[in-house]
Amino acid sequence: MIRYLLILIFLPLTATELTIASYNCGALPNHYDYLRAVCMGSLVEERNKVEPQIFKEANRIEELVLKNLLSKEEGYQFLESLLETAPFWQTQSLELITPYNKRPIKMDPLIQERLEAHLGAPWSDESVEKTRKEMARHIFAEELSADILCLQEANLIDSSLLPIDYQLVSDGAIALAFSKSRFQLVEVVNRVAKRSLTLLLEDQSNGNRVIASSLHLTGCNPYREGEDSTKGDWELTETLAAMEEIGADLYLIGMDSNVTSLHPRLVIPFQFGYQLDTEDVTPTCTNPHSLLHTRIDWIMVKAPHNPCKIIGIEMKSIGLNEMYSNISDHKPIYSKIKY
Repeated sequence: MIRYLLILIFLPLTATELTIASYNCGALPNHYDYLRAVCMGSLVEERNKVEPQIFKEANRIEELVLKNLLSKEEGYQFLESLLETAPFWQTQSLELITPYNKRPIKMDPLIQERLEAHLGAPWSDESVEKTRKEMARHIFAEELSADILCLQEANLIDSSLLPIDYQLVSDGAIALAFSKSRFQLVEVVNRVAKRSLTLLLEDQSNGNRVIASSLHLTGCNPYREGEDSTKGDWELTETLAAMEEIGADLYLIGMDSNVTSLHPRLVIPFQFGYQLDTEDVTPTCTNPHSLLHTRIDWIMVKAPHNPCKIIGIEMKSIGLNEMYSNISDHKPIYSKIKY
């Protein structure tokens, strides 16, 4: 009898695993996000020649703050020296592409030539859309085949761009998609100020209730708190509070927070008990003001009844500001969740 008890005691506990991805797909009119990313790729290459360590140093500062090895204020003080040359690079960027609010869009002729070679046609809204949709089909079928997809600026995305196993729930700008073979939709929970979309799902493998939210928070200074932070902070707090009211075995958020680890907004999910992978600090966007790579996209998780672990997996095949592999000016993020 004792022998059988020992076997039971030392049997490994089976953990549930799932994967989740978050991706701001870029939806400014006339495909500006994608075109800007193409131009930023060239600018970053040039800046790396002149200031070869600046992107690594900016990323290192964000990483140290995320791991609580530097305070947010100390991090910003170190970052300030890296911001001194930003005005010069902003001027350079305007020589490559017109600002986001100016039409018609004009682009550096050499970059336009490279773009048209990729499009296989003259540059137009139609040729860019056709190519981005072809790229999107590949991305979602081969690269971001997660159990749950949190999508922001998802206006371009419809069911035809996703594998047949996915069910897409979208309000246009914000969307979630999930594997129908893994999950069943229970309820569309809430939308907060058109900045978040939340679904309650049932995991058909074990009956667990999983609540997932895709968020795109109002932008602000990504490094420091200010009056412009208030709206996005409220959107995040309201979404998390609404999720708490529903109750679930697992809580997931995939968001474009529009802030780096230096900004106090990122503390809010921790106050609700969420965690993130502090080892994954891969930059996801090039800030249009500092012209530095930043990490502003995040996946966070909470499992109230069990220990859980989040493991970030870098999407090396989808580059930041990469014309051939990425449909957006954001790099997608991908995580494995164990709970």
